[in-house]
Amino acid sequence: MYLEKRLIAMLDVLGLSRRLNTRADLEATSRKYSSLIHMAKTEIFSGAAVVGSEGPDISNFEVGEFVFDNLVLVSHPLTTHTACQFTLALTLLMERFALADMPLRGAIGIGDYCLDPDSKVFLSNIFKALSAEEARQNWAGCVVLEDAAQFLVNEVSGPYAGLRKSQSDLLLKMEVPAKVLMGEEPMGKRWCLNWMHMLSPTERRSVLDFLTGDPSKRAGVEAYLAHLTGLPPTHMPEQPLAPEFLPAVAFKTLCTRANMRFQFVDEAGEAVKPGVDNFQISVIDYSVPEAHDVPGAAW
Repeated sequence: MYLEKRLIAMLDVLGLSRRLNTRADLEATSRKYSSLIHMAKTEIFSGAAVVGSEGPDISNFEVGEFVFDNLVLVSHPLTTHTACQFTLALTLLMERFALADMPLRGAIGIGDYCLDPDSKVFLSNIFKALSAEEARQNWAGCVVLEDAAQFLVNEVSGPYAGLRKSQSDLLLKMEVPAKVLMGEEPMGKRWCLNWMHMLSPTERRSVLDFLTGDPSKRAGVEAYLAHLTGLPPTHMPEQPLAPEFLPAVAFKTLCTRANMRFQFVDEAGEAVKPGVDNFQISVIDYSVPEAHDVPGAAW
């Protein structure tokens, strides 16, 4: 199988090798990792449409491979829809692994992927670049390779990405926490996945608590969260939900040009089920920046 010009993500499970020192550690880690892999394949690799929606179920990745502490994910042929599906599903995958105390760090690029059906050996012309960029980062996060950023940002966020910044942006341009290596320049500002936006305050604390044993990585995640919370929120306090939605008081989104994730939250920012069973979501494409000041976004 040869897949040409696809989005490819390589992700590393942070600290997995340090949990394999004893038989008990090895068995417990194996059970947890196996459970996460099963969850990913059954719940994230293919996403179900929203109940009541006329849209079909969605296949988010064409290929998903797990090798020791590495995950390799390959998109379907590149379109706006497949780029949005790929990156949005990737944020969910990072959330679920982090909440199970297996946070991920990685990179996304565009390249070719080849799988030998007999030996099951798979290779890509960008594996080396993805691995190098993954290793430079000092946090739980995911950057976009610089030569893929223009395409991916345009397909996911639109040609005006970054003009009107919001916590709901799937891709954020920010300073990447990086390891200080002899002779290397800092990574600087790069496009990164906004993978923690949909996590509640309690869930964010859980991720940070797990990273306490690695202060530099925790500091990197704290810097990302500080950048995120400094952006305008996705919901406006002066426009609360109607009282019948209680205990939900706000509607939280993570947006792309083709799709979005959403959840209802209470006053503390925790995810809750709204007090109504039936509601309608209207999505508007503000395609004229001069008229609406919401360029290139779907809301």
